[in-house]
Amino acid sequence: MRYLTILCVLLISPTSFANKKAETSKEEASGKLITQDKVVSTFSDSTGGKVAIGLYDSSNLITGQSLSVMLSSRDHWFQTYIGVHRASGGLFEAGLGASYKFTIAGNRFTGLHLGPGITIGSAQHGTSNNEAFRLSLNGIFGAHFTLFERLLLSVDGGPNLVFLKGDESFTFRPAGALLGLGIHYLF
Repeated sequence: MRYLTILCVLLISPTSFANKKAETSKEEASGKLITQDKVVSTFSDSTGGKVAIGLYDSSNLITGQSLSVMLSSRDHWFQTYIGVHRASGGLFEAGLGASYKFTIAGNRFTGLHLGPGITIGSAQHGTSNNEAFRLSLNGIFGAHFTLFERLLLSVDGGPNLVFLKGDESFTFRPAGALLGLGIHYLF
C-alpha cells in the first residue's frame, strides 16, 4: 500500500517529491533513520491531524453525497456525515450517518481500515413522490492515505443492510458511486 501511495505522490507532484527526496538525502547523510512515511506524511501519532473536514461519496449509504467530519484517536477514525439530496416537489431526501474506522494495517494517516456504520434518513419509496424512513446498517472496509501533508483520501465499501418502509435489502458494494471516495482536510 505504501508503494502505491508513493507512486500517487510521484505522479501528482514531482517537484514536491524532489524536495522530499533532497531532504531525505540530507537526513540520510547525517545518519538519521528514514522511513517511507516521510514521503507521504510528516505527522506523527502524537501530533496534529486529529480532526478532518471534507466531502464523502456516501450515495449508496444515504440518498446523496455528504459533508463529513472525522475525529481521530490514536489509530482510529470516527466519521459523521450529513447530506441533503433533494428538497423539492413535496419530497425531502436527506440522511445522517456515522461510522467507526478501526485501522487494521498502518496508522491513522496511511493504511487499511474496517468497522461498523449506521445511517438514518428519508428516501423516496416507490415511483410516486412518497418518502419513507430509511435505516441502514453498514460494514465498512477501505483504505486511507495522506497526500501533501494535510489531504486525507479514503475509499470505502462493504456490506449494507437497508430497511425502507417494510422492505429490506442486502448489498455488498462501495459506499458511493465514486467507490466511496472521501476527501478531507486535516486540522
